[in-house]
Amino acid sequence: MRPRLRQMVPVLNLILCAMALAIAPVWPVALLWPVVYLAAVLAVTVVACLRLGGIGVWSGVALVVMHMAWALGLLRRMIGFGLRSASGRVSRMQRDGG
Repeated sequence: MRPRLRQMVPVLNLILCAMALAIAPVWPVALLWPVVYLAAVLAVTVVACLRLGGIGVWSGVALVVMHMAWALGLLRRMIGFGLRSASGRVSRMQRDGG
């Protein structure tokens, strides 16, 4: 499996946000990336509210959940492919989702 660039953008965002939150206690400037991401989500939410009314409020929440869930799922799948045994068999733990 070789993901395309558009599929890797949410993964990169997740990694950058996680790293920024991890190093923020010693380097607060690192929070710039999550703030920019949240500002972009807020902008999308405002546009959705203007176009859809009150229901657009949830578009920002949905956007963040979709991005992060996609990124976690893709990372999990990529790591799962890397953990296959040399014989190509999948371990019981991987097969059962653990």
